[in-house]
Amino acid sequence: MTIRTLESGDRYQVMESSGDVYQVMYSGHTGQRFKGFWQCECPSGIHNMGCKHVKALLSVMEIIEGIENESGEHIAEIEVA
Repeated sequence: MTIRTLESGDRYQVMESSGDVYQVMYSGHTGQRFKGFWQCECPSGIHNMGCKHVKALLSVMEIIEGIENESGEHIAEIEVA
């Protein structure tokens, strides 16, 4: 999977090796960054089931945040195994 940040850093594009692309959006804060509510437009996400795209994104969130902080931009692309 490839994960790319979009615009404000609260939206992400996740591309599977098959070429399917889904958007993952963060909405809601619980006092800690990225510990709120996540939505994915994949079939599992639409039905409020556990989603591999959100799990993959959360697994590399520290790396994405580091890239964003160093560059001052919200554009990053990470390859996830």
